[in-house]
Amino acid sequence: MSLPMMIKILTLFIIPIFVISCAQRSRDKAPLGVLSYDVLKYDLALDVDIEKKNISGHNVIKFLPLVPVNAIRIDLNRAYSIDSILYDEKSLNFRRKEDHAIVLFEKPLHKKKKEELTVFYSGGFVEAENPPWGKGGFVVSEDSSGNPWIATTSQGSGAGCWWPAKFGKDDEPDEGMDIAITVPSSLVAVSNGHSEGRNILNNNKTQWKWRVQYPINSDCVTLNIADYTHFGGEEEGVEVDYYILKENEDKAKKHFKEQVPKFFRAFEHYFGSYPFAKDGYKIVETPFLGMEHQSAIAYGNGYKNGYMGKDLTNSGMGLDFDFIIVHESAHEWFGNSITAKTLNDFWIQEGFTTYSESLYLRYFYGEEQSIKYINSFKNMVKNKQPIVQKREKNLLNNYDNDVYFKTALMLNTIRSVIDNDEIWWKALKDFTETYKYRIVNKNTVVNFFDSRCRIDLRPIFDQYLMFPTIPTLQLKGIKHDKVMYRWRGVIPRFEMPFEYTYEGGKNSIRRVATTKWNVIKNLSLEDINIDESRFYMNVEKKFHRE
Repeated sequence: MSLPMMIKILTLFIIPIFVISCAQRSRDKAPLGVLSYDVLKYDLALDVDIEKKNISGHNVIKFLPLVPVNAIRIDLNRAYSIDSILYDEKSLNFRRKEDHAIVLFEKPLHKKKKEELTVFYSGGFVEAENPPWGKGGFVVSEDSSGNPWIATTSQGSGAGCWWPAKFGKDDEPDEGMDIAITVPSSLVAVSNGHSEGRNILNNNKTQWKWRVQYPINSDCVTLNIADYTHFGGEEEGVEVDYYILKENEDKAKKHFKEQVPKFFRAFEHYFGSYPFAKDGYKIVETPFLGMEHQSAIAYGNGYKNGYMGKDLTNSGMGLDFDFIIVHESAHEWFGNSITAKTLNDFWIQEGFTTYSESLYLRYFYGEEQSIKYINSFKNMVKNKQPIVQKREKNLLNNYDNDVYFKTALMLNTIRSVIDNDEIWWKALKDFTETYKYRIVNKNTVVNFFDSRCRIDLRPIFDQYLMFPTIPTLQLKGIKHDKVMYRWRGVIPRFEMPFEYTYEGGKNSIRRVATTKWNVIKNLSLEDINIDESRFYMNVEKKFHRE
């Protein structure tokens, strides 16, 4: 791939992520008191006026105060009017500020007592910019016959860009969500969860009902409206549904038959059963590239293998699978089931998901192809700043795609450090089962793999996540029969093994290096070939003249 082409493709990742970070900056500065409640369930009902590009409806929020509170915060873009907020059949006062509202109660709410309020709102579509990564909202388009084709995306701005919800990523409704969308009867409305059928109304409109039976991140709630055709089936005991533009039905059936069963087999092998079986699995065709909307994967990759028909990694294997189907579906395990607590923990979602791509290849094409693919990520890593920073506002201003590729390379390195695949694969599957439907941070991940793999992995995690550069293995040849070695550019007390071969690859040796010099005897520098495919590191060779 030419350098201009590589830059162009990488820009598809880098610029959108920067926009996400800027949009989330204001989201991560909420007063703590007004967020001291636990969402139990959402019940969202909307009437969508396609012609006027307008929505009106309400969201019932069932919640549990964690402390006595007299106010709570709800996010909703300033472009929408809050018509009223009802609590105990009375209208509450509220203050609008920027893209949220502070709801004021007449009396403090008691701790741990279930409560419920309803937010009524309306307004014209807030339209997304650079979907699906940038400013969130509605994506408005048409199919080839001129029928409306509408979708939402909210990763960059949060749920409040189109519906009222609690601020932040670290609270999901424990009891799930009900969603009812009313649209013209000529169209189909698709959202998350399992279909609860439809109600034919007397004004040439139809209400489509959906039920989410698991916790769901509010950013992953989606609305899709089009003249869809529907077909489906079953994979590994899970109901599978496809909502596709009618013009693409034939090629969609062929493409999905080739792609979807394969990722189910591979990912259930490595990560355990699909986490949202009661809700089923859906692919919904959207007028943007794709997104990991829970149980309703957004798909716009043109029924092609690769990333928009290209090998994103230039590895020679990027065209062996449909990137959007494999990557976004892996997010069902990492991102939707296991969710990062803050943007500083975003590497958990994106890194494990990117690593999953290599495991898909391993399952179907073998170890060699998998390792070749994951090593192609090295050309896409910047190593200019830590992935996890001490102060999250720095991360928000300087976010890049290392969360994807560097984290995946780190996981491949950790597998090699452990050097016991039975332990590694079991730990990986146990991780997805242990933290299913839970929100995690860096310490959660490190402590888990430390314990399950029976090795101190914290220095490895810290080096790759909290230090900008990767370890450099220094090799210094002494005369023709000694080689000194140590790690350079690493955190204090860092140690990690490395492997090398000699005599033309006939013999392989594994050694543990620290920041102090150690020695290999009876070999010259020229004899040693370092294995850089299983460990993500730099190698620096110098001959020392005494």
